[in-house]
Amino acid sequence: MTTTLLKSEHGRTTLDTDVRATKLSDGWPTRLYEEVGGDEIRSANGAIVMLNTVGIPQIDDDNYAAMRTVMDEYGEKYADISPSDIAWLDPEPGSRPQLAMVITNERAVNSHALLGRLQSAFTEAGGTVVPENVSGLLKNRKEPPASR
Repeated sequence: MTTTLLKSEHGRTTLDTDVRATKLSDGWPTRLYEEVGGDEIRSANGAIVMLNTVGIPQIDDDNYAAMRTVMDEYGEKYADISPSDIAWLDPEPGSRPQLAMVITNERAVNSHALLGRLQSAFTEAGGTVVPENVSGLLKNRKEPPASR
């Protein structure tokens, strides 16, 4: 999230699409796991964002503020925390964070596990994986392409 992203219509549209996609996809990792098993695909639940003293002060300050503004606009949950309360944080004294917040609904996925799970679901639904590079893409074709 940056102030630069928010200045353009394209950036705002991208942000809106990302937020809507996140809300639509909240339960699918569980459903995918129930259908095909495999490794856990979520690798993080929640995130800590810090405003560091290393960087360009005005840019970093503005981007941190923009992130909070956008989360307020979209009703996303976050909470301020003191950087000194983050147990695993051990910064250099001259480079310690000034501010920090926890974004509770932030998620991360293990992309390798996700792709494996999606491939399993695809083949279990009758799909065939062809281990070759794509040479073209046909849109709205009613018949499957002839085999080589």
